[in-house]
Amino acid sequence: MILFDDAYQAAVCWVLDHRRTLGGEATLLRDLSGRIRLMLPPGAELPEGERNALHASLGAYSPGPARVAVTTEQEEWEELHRVRVRVAPSSEKHDLAVYVVERLASEQLWEAPAVPRAEEAPPRVTFFGLKGGVGRSTALVATAQHFAGQNRRVLVVDLDLESPGITSLLLPIDNLPDHGVADWLVEETFGQQDAVLPTMHSASPLTTRPGARGEIFVVPALGRRSAPLNEPTERLGDLLRDGSYVAKLGRLYASLSGHDLAHRLDAMLRALEAELSPDVILLDSRAGLHELSAATIPRLGSTVLLFASDSEQTWLGYRLLFSCWQRDRRVLAPFRERLRVVAAMIPETERKTYLGRLTQNAHSTFASFLYEAEDGPDAEAFNFQIIDDQAPHHPLPIYWRRELMGWDPREPESLTREQFDAAFKPFLSGLEALLELPEATAPVDTLAEDVFP
Repeated sequence: MILFDDAYQAAVCWVLDHRRTLGGEATLLRDLSGRIRLMLPPGAELPEGERNALHASLGAYSPGPARVAVTTEQEEWEELHRVRVRVAPSSEKHDLAVYVVERLASEQLWEAPAVPRAEEAPPRVTFFGLKGGVGRSTALVATAQHFAGQNRRVLVVDLDLESPGITSLLLPIDNLPDHGVADWLVEETFGQQDAVLPTMHSASPLTTRPGARGEIFVVPALGRRSAPLNEPTERLGDLLRDGSYVAKLGRLYASLSGHDLAHRLDAMLRALEAELSPDVILLDSRAGLHELSAATIPRLGSTVLLFASDSEQTWLGYRLLFSCWQRDRRVLAPFRERLRVVAAMIPETERKTYLGRLTQNAHSTFASFLYEAEDGPDAEAFNFQIIDDQAPHHPLPIYWRRELMGWDPREPESLTREQFDAAFKPFLSGLEALLELPEATAPVDTLAEDVFP
């Protein structure tokens, strides 16, 4: 019996063994069910005997001898070249390059190229974790407060659409705008996204000094018009709120515009940048290996903070992710320098030991998948020593404190300035250096006027 992984390996081995027939390269397409086809350039044909042999090697993952090798039209062939990923590079043993095109339900390939950004565009920071409960949202709120306290305009966008939550830490429910990210994506399908843009952001009351530039603008996952009411109602408009957000979620990832999710999100962020003129944009990404993460991590031109606790579950998850990226260095190269591990919720005891172990595991994971081997004394390989505190694997620390369990950013008395600094200052200082933001127009101390007693 040929299983999913067996079929993939069999297909790659088959084309490597038939390199004389195929020429210098081969492109495989794996469809939604996992069936594999050899895609041939316009005018090319595969002899019947070889077609039957490829079919037999794939078992249930062959679409049949008639469709296991497909001759393409020129337009389709050019499109395959645009999205394919190299999986078996040329070598002395195999002088054939093998590419694969994955047809996924969401079309959000983790290896797809980044969306181009202008150099003068405000920096974006993506907060990502493989699972919840690692302090990602808390760190994002602390970052927003910190930058706003420096007189910067901060835009926070909740892209955790299946589990929205960051908004509630920054906006009272009564301050929710009418619409959110989900509404923009739904309306974009019909070219009506501009209609909801002015009504999908609100200013947080956390930092509101009169006459100051520093503000936090929040774009929620869902707006007020999608939030169900607790009280009984007879108004039709209120009744129709029930279930409306779930109905929108099922329609977010397919667009009649023909653009993939990353390009659509980038268009939304550009429109918000033009409207609000933020100094920095903070993106709360969905946790886990989800299609939303596939768009927000490698493709939106952001600095990506990889939240990690020192557990086997964490490192297995990042190995799964990194092994996907390493398949095509052309895709990895543009954003690998923007990755940075965050040591989340460092425990109160034996901190040095814990942080050292996490750093070792992070370095091992990066070295195995994302760092390059040193080829010689003058090589410019993407590689870092474990002690290099500027390296992507070197964690920015966040120190867990008991006071953080009861911290409500909307309640200034729930955390003192000293407690805030003890938990977040090393992380925030490292992030500032990483972003290379222009000098703030107000000292950090002004933050205390807004959010601390």
